[in-house]
Amino acid sequence: MTTPVSSIVRCDDGTEIPVDWVYPGAEEYEWFWGRDHRPQPLTPIELGLLENYSFGADRAWEEARLEPPAVFYRRQ
Repeated sequence: MTTPVSSIVRCDDGTEIPVDWVYPGAEEYEWFWGRDHRPQPLTPIELGLLENYSFGADRAWEEARLEPPAVFYRRQ
């Protein structure tokens, strides 16, 4: 598996947010919050479920000693 890239994103108001990108090069793209898809911020339980979901998926690929297909890998 590829090691995530970490960086600091600076908001318009100057707030700095640490971000762990899933794949190298992701930090170079323009990202935005798609409010049509998810109009409200995640609740703590939603965030916890989403964060822990990828650990199981990552572990399955690691145990099989396979690299996930690009289309699947970038969604984790």
